[in-house]
Amino acid sequence: MQAKFIEIDKNWKKICQLFLIAFLTGLFVHMYILTNKLINYDEASCPFGGGGNVTFGRWFYFILMYLTKKIMGIYSAQWLYGVISIVCLSASVVCILLTYDVKNRVNQVLVIFLFMSFPVIPVTLAFMFLSPFYCFGIFLGSLSVLLATKGEKRFCFLVSAILLACSMGIYQAYVGYILGLLLLYLISLCKNSSYQLVLKRVVLFLAVAVVGGLFYYIANKMMLFITHTEMTDYKGINSAGKLAIGNWLQRITHSYRVFFQSFISDYYGLTENTVFRIAFLITIIVSVAFMFIKIMDRIVKVLYMFFLALLPLVINMMFVVCEEKDIYTLMVFPFIVILIMPIILIDVINLEKKSIASTIIVLAVIFEVADYATLDNEIYMKMQMAYNQAFSYYNTVVTQIKSLDKYEADMPVAFVGNVSDPTLTSWDEFSNIKNIHGIGEEDGLINIYSRTYFVQNYVGFSPAWIVNTKEIETTEEFRNMSVYPDAGSIQIIDGTVVVKFE
Repeated sequence: MQAKFIEIDKNWKKICQLFLIAFLTGLFVHMYILTNKLINYDEASCPFGGGGNVTFGRWFYFILMYLTKKIMGIYSAQWLYGVISIVCLSASVVCILLTYDVKNRVNQVLVIFLFMSFPVIPVTLAFMFLSPFYCFGIFLGSLSVLLATKGEKRFCFLVSAILLACSMGIYQAYVGYILGLLLLYLISLCKNSSYQLVLKRVVLFLAVAVVGGLFYYIANKMMLFITHTEMTDYKGINSAGKLAIGNWLQRITHSYRVFFQSFISDYYGLTENTVFRIAFLITIIVSVAFMFIKIMDRIVKVLYMFFLALLPLVINMMFVVCEEKDIYTLMVFPFIVILIMPIILIDVINLEKKSIASTIIVLAVIFEVADYATLDNEIYMKMQMAYNQAFSYYNTVVTQIKSLDKYEADMPVAFVGNVSDPTLTSWDEFSNIKNIHGIGEEDGLINIYSRTYFVQNYVGFSPAWIVNTKEIETTEEFRNMSVYPDAGSIQIIDGTVVVKFE
């Protein structure tokens, strides 16, 4: 590839410096989870790999997971997989800086800090067995955008479309991130470009998106054929195309409503702090207004406003594809685009460093970064305390099981019902992150769906588990049992150890 493409031969030192800043930032912010085994409900059952596969539409993840298992195996090791994830994320943010040609060093650092502290990253790292693959998907998406915006040959655009398909093939929600970055590039292009050039880029990006979508569809169909499987209706994705027009319009309207509500209420744990929301709103208003003033061409101004109006829909496109009940924090990663937009815009319009507008945005973003870095480590603290609680609780249960009279090691074990123990500690101090989904259940890890895997993998107790307990629940002995942790809540019924939690 010719040297004029990004002029890597001249800028490699700058690229390495930016990457190093991003990597060290990632290590500093996320060191807690890199050096402690923190788990969530899926991680409890998948320390050696697992998760969604080709039946979820994640065809490229399936390929990567298969190859990794065959070559070296999958081990959810915090430091190894965590560092690989941070490397991928660092490369991603460098791609973003190159895409928008961010020149001001302060702005470069702010984009890096905001990206690397974004609270969706702790949620991604909570699924540590998936994290390197997902972060690689983010990198592929970022590289796709870089090639689409800076490439000068058709080959670059074709590769960009393929990378888009691969990123979607790891996690479909990343399509909003990729399209959001492309749309942000069009917004930034409005400052110094004619409307003809802007429209030319629109056509080019649409072509990349359409070709990428076709690549994704064909590749997924091929993998389904090869594996002799069918798509499942995971999170409603497979049935999205069957919606009536009225439902589509409802969901589109809802995606806008959710976006604008983020300025006044919590958006999946990302805007839970009132001061953060004020700072966020200020950065958007100031940067968008100054950019509008700097655009001279009237037609370009209209295009600018159109792109801005489209951005919330693109970022929240998963709200169109899925029902809101199926949305969780991992799926709102595209929100990072709207957070970095003010910094990109003030760099494009080249506001003077000492101007009031520039100072306001810089100070507001610094607060956002500080709030996010604190929030990230609050998430890790909650996960640590939830793990300690669950380990201690089930370790006690296992001890009591083994202390039963006439207990034998080959007896199957049945956990019946969810734990409702009034002696368990709950932490109101963590109520501000209750909307961050993916780090565990609201009551910690005690009642996760994978609790038997938790007991097996982390407590070290591996009996034969009775999954269907309906027959046990009909017995007279079970009905007469007390509820755990009261005396008599663990008994042997017809050769099965029964723990009655409710």
